[in-house]
Amino acid sequence: GFTQVKGPVEHRKFLIKTVNRAKEDIVVLSGWATSFALDEELAKSLKSALSRGVNVYICFGYKYSRGSSKRISDIKGLEILRDLQNYSNDNKAFGNMFIAQIPNHSKILMCDKEYYVVGSFNWLSNSGSTENPNDEKSVIIRNLSLILNNYDELTKLIIDNAEWVLIMDNSDK
Repeated sequence: GFTQVKGPVEHRKFLIKTVNRAKEDIVVLSGWATSFALDEELAKSLKSALSRGVNVYICFGYKYSRGSSKRISDIKGLEILRDLQNYSNDNKAFGNMFIAQIPNHSKILMCDKEYYVVGSFNWLSNSGSTENPNDEKSVIIRNLSLILNNYDELTKLIIDNAEWVLIMDNSDK
């Protein structure tokens, strides 16, 4: 009853395909959100999804055990997400975008309560480059009960933390 996604290139293709086919909701959890993955292709696909009325829930924010400063790719990734958030806010008839930046190391992708993907791939920081030597693997789960339980929990977590994060992040501009 399970299928797999293997390798960084296939994960990236699967992410783009998911965003492009979504009709209602996309939920993405990733340790980081960087401009490597949040490139023009993914940003355009997310904007198109929002235009179709798809709600996008994004959560990231891996916390290191030791202090670490943000990389340029992290800052640019957050700027891209803010631009998408502003696009969503400015077009109330379109889908809503919720962004939560909280301690998180999950790697999850959900689409339309149709499937739930869990594995090793950082959806919002890994570009899927062929130069990536990591052996990425994820499992696609289609068990409706498991999907619904996790959907409710994850979207609530993101919504509950979304406003606070956006206010806090805007203060450092």
